[in-house]
Amino acid sequence: MWVGRLAGAAVLIAVVVAGSPVRPAQPAVPRSAQAATPAAATLVRATVTIQHRGAGIPAVIVIRLQPPSAAGDGELLLSMFQRERNLTKINRRVLEPIARGMYRTELLFPSGGHWGYYMRFGPGQAGYAGSGIVDLTPEAGVVDTFTAVLHSGLRGAPPYVQPLGYAAFGALAALALAGVWAVLAWLRSARFGRSAA
Repeated sequence: MWVGRLAGAAVLIAVVVAGSPVRPAQPAVPRSAQAATPAAATLVRATVTIQHRGAGIPAVIVIRLQPPSAAGDGELLLSMFQRERNLTKINRRVLEPIARGMYRTELLFPSGGHWGYYMRFGPGQAGYAGSGIVDLTPEAGVVDTFTAVLHSGLRGAPPYVQPLGYAAFGALAALALAGVWAVLAWLRSARFGRSAA
């Protein structure tokens, strides 16, 4: 009986693995190019322009990513904050793209001086993040501009780490599914055994 269940679980795992997409083999790349690729792929720059419109009026913020395709069409988290005398002023938004690699929002800056910022986009460890401190002058007609550097969480890892992690997660999910299937089959056989008795 258990042999049949194990065989069923093996078939289920084979079906899950067979259903996963197969990627074509990548062309051979020289070692020098392989060493340069991860560093180049983990650096994204965000040019932030803040157009102030006067006291009590939210400033217009435009963020442009380079390369524009870095975030795809995904959201970008922007947080700008200032700490003064135990009082923290925080502007925090999740932005939708208005064009490829471009985001826009409006935030209120009640005072000038040092403002911290944090930006992030992308999933999990593969996401990009950057932070820093800028000086802002929130007076009507003033435009503050700065460039933020965003790094990937995978910048120190070899390129095969993320696919390997996804593969391990898929294998664990398949095993969990097989375990649930085996428990349900056992419960069903136990119920039929009791009813037959």
